[in-house]
Amino acid sequence: MTSTDKSIRYSWPVLLVGAALLVVSSGSCFDPYYSDNIPCSEQSTCPPEMTCDRDFVCRRVPIDIRCGDGIVDSDRGEVCDDSNNSAGDGCSADCKSDETCGNGIVDVVMGEVCDDGNSNPADSCRNDCAGGPGCGNGLPDLFEPCDDGNTDNNDDCVIVDNVCRLAECGDGFVHEHGSGTEACDGDGAGNPGQTAGCDLDCTPPACGDGVHNDQYINPLTNMAEQCDSGGSNSATCDTDCTIATCGDGFHNDQFVNPLTDMAEQCDGGGNSPSCDADCTEARCGDGFLNPVFEPTTGNPEQCDDGNTASGDGCSDECQIEHCGDGIVQVSLGEECDEDANSDDIADNTASCDNNCTRVACGDNLHNPAAQTAAGGTELEQCDVDSDGDGVADNDATCDRDCTAPECGDGHVNDAFDPDDDGPATAEQCEPPNSMTCSAACQTLP
Repeated sequence: MTSTDKSIRYSWPVLLVGAALLVVSSGSCFDPYYSDNIPCSEQSTCPPEMTCDRDFVCRRVPIDIRCGDGIVDSDRGEVCDDSNNSAGDGCSADCKSDETCGNGIVDVVMGEVCDDGNSNPADSCRNDCAGGPGCGNGLPDLFEPCDDGNTDNNDDCVIVDNVCRLAECGDGFVHEHGSGTEACDGDGAGNPGQTAGCDLDCTPPACGDGVHNDQYINPLTNMAEQCDSGGSNSATCDTDCTIATCGDGFHNDQFVNPLTDMAEQCDGGGNSPSCDADCTEARCGDGFLNPVFEPTTGNPEQCDDGNTASGDGCSDECQIEHCGDGIVQVSLGEECDEDANSDDIADNTASCDNNCTRVACGDNLHNPAAQTAAGGTELEQCDVDSDGDGVADNDATCDRDCTAPECGDGHVNDAFDPDDDGPATAEQCEPPNSMTCSAACQTLP
């Protein structure tokens, strides 16, 4: 061995020690991991062979430290390392994602379109990272019962206030596609409620369907529905869908008239030939005057005192009892009642005056058909009772025997002036042309 070989042989330890001292003394300058504290914000700001770590400091990458080596290097931001650089297998190609929704990394290869790193279903990214929340994207959100990915509001899933809902009667949209069978729904444009063309149960309106629709005009009455009892009378509703009342012209045997406390027997819309205005059947003696009802043919009701007894002012045929009706109403003071020509007016007859009293001279009623005295043959020519005592009195125009006065009639009438042409002189005597009585019925001296 030469001196030179010996020099080389013994110099290696010195060199190794010196190198070690150099590494210790220089610190990070020769650290295979760190530079001289070069700050960075992203990879592009670091020198070659360095990477920007989580502390935002450039870091040297040894050739044997890399994604895919099977070692999870958290200092380099690795969260996984499955010994390959393939994505879609639970570890991304850069080892920065475990390819799960909610890790804050959008893993496109896994179908993610967003990943906000939280589990809040109401923010900008759904919990399945398949998209943002919202109706119409075809992805049912947590609170969405459906989302068919379209804006057709006539199918099984509708959009109401930007929220997907299962179609139902009352949502304002006609459910006619899919499983729907609605004929109508509100106005069909998303505004629910009954309309002139749709009931609340989403069927076309009709009087008698049992659904009250105050927007629907019944063509039979040309009025809006006031009620709907389902095609039959009820205590409050007629079958024509109007509120039941006595006088509406519609017979409802379920309605109780509060004025009579009786169920309607009829309804003529007022008095009719067969029905009283209180909705009871018309009859004489029911206490209800119905002037178009005829108890007997041709004789409309004139009165109704609630009974069928005559002699109380209203006859048993509901005719007003009066002198001249041919019926003697003793309770009304009638002594007789004769209507000779059937004109409902009392007539003078041989036995009855036209005031329905018996014939009598002195009753102050001139009855030309009556005899002046019972059994006599002379008829009344006049009848004067000036003092009202029921006894005939002499009068300038009538003798007390109810005959016309004249000189020579055998009756001295001191109120009668036989000589109309001369001075006023009352009759003084009878008979004329006698020993004591002149031709002018004046007493002779």
